[in-house]
Amino acid sequence: MAGAVQWVFPFSGLTLQTFIVFCATFLLACVVFKRSRNLPPYPAGRVPILGHLLALGREPPLKLTAWRRQYGDVFTVRMGMEDVVVLNGYTAVKDALVDRSELFASKAPMYQVDVMLGFGKDIFSASWGSEFRQRKRFATTVLKNLGMRVGRGSIEGNIREEANCLRNRIAENDGQPFDIAHDVMVAVANIICSMAFGKRYDYKDESFRELSQAINTVSSELATGQIISFFPWLRFVPVVNRSIVNVLKENSKVQKVLREEISRHREHLDRENPRDFIDFCLLEVDQQDKVDGLTEENVMYITKDLFFAGIETTTNTLLWSLLYMVSNPDVQNKVQQELDAVVGASLPALSHRSQLPYVNACLMETMRIRTLLSVILHATAQEVKVQGYDISKGTRVLMNMHSLHMDPAYWPDPDRFDPERFLDAEGNVINKLPAFMPFSGGHRVCLGEQLARMELFLFFSTLLQSFTIKTPEGAPPPNTDGIFGLALKPHPFQLCAIPQISRAPIPHKLRVSMARWKELQATPAAGVERLIRIFDVLDIQDILGKLKTMKIRLELVDCVFNPKGMAAVVSWIAGSVQEILLISGLTAQTCLVFCAAFLLAYVLLKRPQNLPPYPAGRVPVLGHLLALGRAPHLKLTAWRRQYGDVFTVRMGMEDVVVLNGYTAVKDALVDRSELFASRPPVYLFDAFGKNKDILTGHWDPGFKQRKRFSTTVLKNLGMKVGRGSIEEKIVEEAKFLHNRVAEYEGKPFDIAHDVTVTVANVICTMTFGRRYDYEDESFQVLSEAVTAVGTELAAGQIISVFPSLRFVPGVNRVGTNLVEHLSKLQRVLWEELSRHREHLDRENPRDFLDFGLLEVERQEKVDGLTEEIVIYLTQNIFVAGTETTADTLLWALLYLTQNPAIQHKIHEELDAVVGASLPALSHRSQLPYVNACLLETMRIRTLVPLSAPHATTQDVKVQQFDIPKGTQVLPNLHSLHTDPAYWPDPDRFDPERFLDAEGNVINKPESFMPFSGGRRVCLGEQLARMELFLFFSTLLQSFTFKTPEGAPPPNTDGVVGITLTPHPFKLCAIPR
Repeated sequence: MAGAVQWVFPFSGLTLQTFIVFCATFLLACVVFKRSRNLPPYPAGRVPILGHLLALGREPPLKLTAWRRQYGDVFTVRMGMEDVVVLNGYTAVKDALVDRSELFASKAPMYQVDVMLGFGKDIFSASWGSEFRQRKRFATTVLKNLGMRVGRGSIEGNIREEANCLRNRIAENDGQPFDIAHDVMVAVANIICSMAFGKRYDYKDESFRELSQAINTVSSELATGQIISFFPWLRFVPVVNRSIVNVLKENSKVQKVLREEISRHREHLDRENPRDFIDFCLLEVDQQDKVDGLTEENVMYITKDLFFAGIETTTNTLLWSLLYMVSNPDVQNKVQQELDAVVGASLPALSHRSQLPYVNACLMETMRIRTLLSVILHATAQEVKVQGYDISKGTRVLMNMHSLHMDPAYWPDPDRFDPERFLDAEGNVINKLPAFMPFSGGHRVCLGEQLARMELFLFFSTLLQSFTIKTPEGAPPPNTDGIFGLALKPHPFQLCAIPQISRAPIPHKLRVSMARWKELQATPAAGVERLIRIFDVLDIQDILGKLKTMKIRLELVDCVFNPKGMAAVVSWIAGSVQEILLISGLTAQTCLVFCAAFLLAYVLLKRPQNLPPYPAGRVPVLGHLLALGRAPHLKLTAWRRQYGDVFTVRMGMEDVVVLNGYTAVKDALVDRSELFASRPPVYLFDAFGKNKDILTGHWDPGFKQRKRFSTTVLKNLGMKVGRGSIEEKIVEEAKFLHNRVAEYEGKPFDIAHDVTVTVANVICTMTFGRRYDYEDESFQVLSEAVTAVGTELAAGQIISVFPSLRFVPGVNRVGTNLVEHLSKLQRVLWEELSRHREHLDRENPRDFLDFGLLEVERQEKVDGLTEEIVIYLTQNIFVAGTETTADTLLWALLYLTQNPAIQHKIHEELDAVVGASLPALSHRSQLPYVNACLLETMRIRTLVPLSAPHATTQDVKVQQFDIPKGTQVLPNLHSLHTDPAYWPDPDRFDPERFLDAEGNVINKPESFMPFSGGRRVCLGEQLARMELFLFFSTLLQSFTFKTPEGAPPPNTDGVVGITLTPHPFKLCAIPR
């Protein structure tokens, strides 16, 4: 090579020095202008080295949105020496952030942010991987637990207290012009302190002021020094590196405060009663075997995430909302009218949120029109295709959120502040709209979203309840353009907060003087707000045309602090009642009878406001029970055509909301799973599981703990390969079933019992570590008890609707039988558990009971798991896993007897792929038609047509209807699986629905949820799929199934119970 180069020089006239300069320049140009193949196009304006940085200017989101009109939703900008793919518009951004979240879930390196957050030791800046997911899962759980606390020390209580302090702080300005930004920032910072440290600070506390100022400085310096993220070497250049020097300096102050707090928490840690975020973190650090690698250093950086991500965003959103109130006095007036009508003079609380749609709409419109994080930087976790372009792994991807929120296709006249965009025709708030993602989405969605929404609602409503916000007289309107940095901040502005005079009158006897008010403010009282709360307690309409409307208003605080005040209230109410009786001419006896009848009618006919409509056919006491008949899923699906996807049925004395169709069911079970994840109080379910299992357990920490343990163990058992694996045990049991069927020699027989005991034996091998002989007495007791429990649960559903019937002799037979069969089943399970305890090998757990016993011994790790809970979990596996799998297999065989052409195709596929060998899971991907037959069986005969009943965990909106917390919700899975919009000619058995044009199986089509979904998805889904495939393919490999000669075709309607069971039928298994 060297010789060749020397040989060229004499002929070219080049010197070695010139050649080296040429090569260096060429290589530099390659680096500067390099471009991956098939990247999206560059806009105009790119220059060497800087790329598009100059063209982007001071307002990059606006320039990117302008380029979108010219270059489309996906293009590439050159940021220094690096290509950054920009995604614009709802379709492209949702595809990346939500639909294919994992592919875009990594974080691009940003030097200043990485320095501040420990190069990925937190959550915000951490790379996509197991450690990120682990930290995120932990932080999400803790924030949720803290957010769910009620009463003293709850997050809501802390925010309301801080909102009151902020209100008092603002009131000190006496309506004079002032800059509210600092007061808002320290109020929000104090909320984070309350949550993270378990205490709030006085605004003048030196440590708190130092922490607040340091956080504010770091945020400002990060915004001004973003150029270093694209040219990291600039951090070594004096003057230019000023921002990074300041970041390091102020960052050390923040870390000093956080480390001091962690040390203080470590000294006073109460392991039984964690108080705040740091306490929970320290407990998790002490259980490193559970969350491997979480250290106190991680705790410090994750807590820092809360401060930096939570303060500036919430503060600036609140500032923007106040600024827009100043600019839109008519909107402000509507907000105050709504607050007066709903909240009155009481302190706004989260319970008011659902009643204040206009307040919520104003906050949402603020987040739309002034998107705090206008652009969000991600990186691809692997190579991915976007709209025909190839994006390589590790490429920076910029989500232009501004383009979503200002898209005229979704937001007409997008520059106009109009809260009514977020209200429907009835004035209800629309919480989820397309092209609205203020908290991002997918795996990198903002962890503090719920906290931020709580803060914004309570701060905003408290301030607007108390003040009218105006521009100072003679001052120009505030600038609404904003300053682009890490967040979109308003330009500094001043306002006047004019105190509101309450329009709510107080009864003369109970009016509180200002002197008394000051005394109340200074009086400490646990659990009582220190301000006057005036409630409408009673609104008595004109009685017999003689009384005018009477409003009785009680001043509760004065009653609490002044016993004489309480006595006066009681005396006043008693006198008012006597006056009503005298004026109306009623006797006390008549009044009591009237009230009793009224209360009885109220109990029988009560109905929450704005529930979905009732179908026709409701009768007193029974509700819709008679109208539903023996096949409720068919009646509900028929009602869907008349009443839509969401309606209410009355089941005895209770309203049950029914969800039909893929959109409504997926929204509840998958998209908003936690809101529908509880179970209603159903008597037979409670008798079955006593809230100690998974199937019937209520949505609470204990349920989540049990589910997490069971999921992990089932996954570990399912992943075993070779000798002792689940697959090997199913194959072994399939041989026994094959031999059992062969004994009938092609004569008619009922296969149901053989299938049931075969499936039960698979569960025995998984839970007990051994199979039983079919004639074994213990096994017969066990399988008979499992079958009987399912039968009694189905037969006794009327007791679940009317629990009082369990005390009626004769009717209560079902409950008695259920308890009897459960005791038989549990006796076998306890015997097995005792045997396992005696022979437990802690190093080599063999089965579910072994894993359960090991977990019980680690109670400090999984607090509350007992041997009794292990019994109930095992009972779940038997009852939920036996009947469902057995019935699905029976339906599959029944449909093959009716469709010999389909059975013939299965035989051909098995012969071609499996041949004479025994079917195995390794064949599954090569047997698409076999899989399609099983999928079509699960579609056409949904085993649990109405799913198990769910219940809402909080108030929730479904379509335009309001569903209160605790309402029973019934997802009609039958309506999904027989919807002609997804399944043409749905009553026809056609496996080819599940095959694509190339003959490959479609495992997850839309409107197909045979195992339910979301938080309550069937835990045994993978086991069931393995059993069905191996049993079905083994039987069809060896036999042709036919209806006995001369017999009528079997009934395919099914018997509706807990599951949809085939009517008893006989078949002939002809050896092939």
